[in-house]
Amino acid sequence: MTRHMDPRSSEQRREDGARVALQLRRMADAESSRSYQRDLLAAIVQRRTASSPPGGPPGGAAVARYRPCEVGCLEQDTGFLVAVLGEVLVRTSAAARAAKVLRPLGYAGEEVEELRGLVTRFSRPGTPVHLASRHARELRAAGVPASVNHVVPLGYVAKGEGGFEPASAPPGPRGPGTSLPQGAVRVAVVDTGRAAEERRDGWLRNAEGDVDPLYRNPGREPGELDLAAGHGQFTAGVVQQVARGAALRSYDAVDSDGIGSDVRVAAAVLRAADAGAQLVNLSLGTRTVDDVPPVGMQVALEVLAEEHPDVLLVAAAGNSGGTRPTWPAAFRSVVAVASVTASLKPSPWSDHGPWVDCSAIGEGVVSTYVPGTESRAVDKEDPDTFGPDSWALGTGTSFAAPQITGAVADRMAREPGTAPRRALLEVLRGDRRARDVPGYGTAVPVLPGTAAR
Repeated sequence: MTRHMDPRSSEQRREDGARVALQLRRMADAESSRSYQRDLLAAIVQRRTASSPPGGPPGGAAVARYRPCEVGCLEQDTGFLVAVLGEVLVRTSAAARAAKVLRPLGYAGEEVEELRGLVTRFSRPGTPVHLASRHARELRAAGVPASVNHVVPLGYVAKGEGGFEPASAPPGPRGPGTSLPQGAVRVAVVDTGRAAEERRDGWLRNAEGDVDPLYRNPGREPGELDLAAGHGQFTAGVVQQVARGAALRSYDAVDSDGIGSDVRVAAAVLRAADAGAQLVNLSLGTRTVDDVPPVGMQVALEVLAEEHPDVLLVAAAGNSGGTRPTWPAAFRSVVAVASVTASLKPSPWSDHGPWVDCSAIGEGVVSTYVPGTESRAVDKEDPDTFGPDSWALGTGTSFAAPQITGAVADRMAREPGTAPRRALLEVLRGDRRARDVPGYGTAVPVLPGTAAR
């Protein structure tokens, strides 16, 4: 594997290390994090409506993709469950049995076209999450596979206050620009989308796909970024640093609040595979009621196995520090990636367990970011401002996963004809620096990350 050296001076690493230490302190403060997450989720739930927000893209399917779904949350001992209000998902093959239970309760069912009609969504608008969860549990008890339409929220549900921090320096040489090698490995980044900004430093100039709107939330200040703005841009930048010649395409399965439903994410995965993606990166995930697999993604994976068996999915393990499964990472056919420190020791805040396949350095990763100022809802004390061609420090399994995705893409490019799963095995076994870490799988040093100071 290509060794990615750290181009920063010792002084720059110290500066960045202090910022990373702040990120880690916030993640370790469970009580403060819970209060912060509760307040932020309450604000998100209150302001979301079923109509398209101002400034949305013109007409048709684009508006449907950007329209924010109404969500609710249920606080549990292990964190927050977020789901679309009043939606229960079942396999269409069992829809008739589900209807006997749900229709008398006021639910109406329709097949989800984006999932080949194999999933039926039963809706009863306004039904709170705890009640829809109870109805789904009753269906499962009757032998009908069912789940609420879980939401896969980004960082703020699993981290404390604060988001990305400014990086002291970009991580090395100029980006690859717009040229791509013939037969470039095709990588899909299912996330918030890419920034419309055309960077002058050559990074992500050849990336395509859905655009992250960055500034859509109502009531914001001029230049104030949405709550999850730039997450997809950062993730794509990680992939490109590791696989400079990969053909990147972004899919906006998660909106600028950081909210994406099971159905929307599953549909984006199928869109990516249908468009020819060989690797799909999913820097997102959620725990579920009773740890049952979410129906939408489960069906999408079955479709992939039948229609696109060579496509490899790589997903973040989560940032809650526990061992409960995070989906979609916990599916056996998905590569689950946890985080380790810069010295390849377990990150205590990273989810882990026997369902995790491998890990990469997820603390103080440096990658491409977007122009704007952090929302005060994300960083109440000292929101940072980022300019054009900005670089940032990110901490989370969201930024460990794309390193594995990039390493697999790089191996496939160096050995044309290598299937993704074969390339993954070579990545995990072919680096003498890699080590097995119980609960974290094989820890592979890809990008250097930043040691906290």
